[in-house]
Amino acid sequence: MGGLKKNTYDRIESGIRFKHVRTLLDKTQEEFAEILGLSVNAVKKIENGENNVSISNLRKLHKFCNVSADYILFGESKSPDDIWFLLQNMDDRDKFRQMLRLIRYFADKDRNFFVEESENENIYAKIDEILEDNQ
Repeated sequence: MGGLKKNTYDRIESGIRFKHVRTLLDKTQEEFAEILGLSVNAVKKIENGENNVSISNLRKLHKFCNVSADYILFGESKSPDDIWFLLQNMDDRDKFRQMLRLIRYFADKDRNFFVEESENENIYAKIDEILEDNQ
């Protein structure tokens, strides 16, 4: 693959992973832009592969979203053992937040993991409330 084509391909792949992080965090482009201190247009251009993710934005992703540059740039992510090690070494407040995020993930209306869909919405709302109070 030629240098220019490879650069375009890498930019598009990084944009796809950037968008994947945003959707995993359940954020709109507007919300994600605010978190990262970007314009909505900048987020759209990164997600569409028009622009590269800057080093500054990689730092912000790491700081605010706990996402590694390796994942955004190369698609490499931590193994379950690495994640377990990180969890074990978090303070109790961060462990609690991660646990709530996992419960929220499984309570998502599309998964219907816990109970009836209407009850999932109640669980989802309560977890959101707790997470907001503990920021």
